[in-house]
This record gives sequence, C-alpha cells and structure tokens, in this order.
Amino acid sequence: MSSPTGVTLAFLLQFIDDFGGRAAFRGLTTEDVCYLYVLPTTEAANASYLDLYTQMHPDSAGLMTAPANWYLGHTWQNQFLDV
Repeated sequence: MSSPTGVTLAFLLQFIDDFGGRAAFRGLTTEDVCYLYVLPTTEAANASYLDLYTQMHPDSAGLMTAPANWYLGHTWQNQFLDV
C-alpha cells in the first residue's frame, strides 16, 4: 500500500504567502484559517486546496508534496503560526 500524499514545509510557507503573509495570520487559529481561507477557496472551485495549489503553482507543485512520512497533529484552537 502506498503512503498518502503529504505536504512539505515549503507548501505551508507558500500557503501563508498566498494569503497575505505572516501578518495576515497573526492571532488566527487553525479553525480561523480554515474558515477564512481554505473553505471559501475550495468551495468556490469544488476542489481540494492541494488540487487548486497545483493549478496556481504548476512550476513548484512537485516540490510541495511527497509521500507522507509523519503525521503532525494539532487542535483547531491553536494559533496557526504556532503549529
């Protein structure tokens, strides 16, 4: 069985840049980020964020995903930038 697809740190840094940089994320929880940025983007396109990302950044998409080797857990109420 193959590993599920994971995202790299580079992906997360690009995600933050795409939505206004670290200043835009200060004080936001993971839940806030989901409702403010991820859901509006994915609902409008009826696609996963990862699928949309590869369309927005085709030149770097291959560097942003890899087979998942680790699972990083977090809670929705943690500050997104602290996770």
